[in-house]
Amino acid sequence: MSKQQTVSAHKNQSVKRGARIGRRGFALGILYIWTFFLIPIVLQLLVRFFIMSPNEMTSDSLTRVVNLISLLIGIVGVTLVLPVSIYLYIRRFHDLDLSGVLAFLALVPLVNLLVLLYLAFTPGTTGRNSYGMPIKSNNFWAVIGFSDR
Repeated sequence: MSKQQTVSAHKNQSVKRGARIGRRGFALGILYIWTFFLIPIVLQLLVRFFIMSPNEMTSDSLTRVVNLISLLIGIVGVTLVLPVSIYLYIRRFHDLDLSGVLAFLALVPLVNLLVLLYLAFTPGTTGRNSYGMPIKSNNFWAVIGFSDR
């Protein structure tokens, strides 16, 4: 077996099924992530405008509690969402038959906006590519990588 055939065989074995995700699945994944980060914002708005009366806007204790809860939700959110987000970007780059290492460009400020637009609007390769066959990315579990259907 030649060196190129060995590398190709190893690459095919190391790529798991469902390593690609299309534009629709990518958009759903980004929507799920943004929705998760809306929770602290909605919590803040609910407390500010519906729970506290205008006279109580200076109530320090309630404001501190809400700020602490929002901070904790934010910290947990970043901890849980960042790996899923990076994996989502990797799978989308795989759909374009590009290296998943490019996903780390999404961590660079301002460049991340260009990467997001590129991944959102560039069609993936049709049929099989170096990373396998495309998957149907209509459900939540497929989008975040826990299912290949």
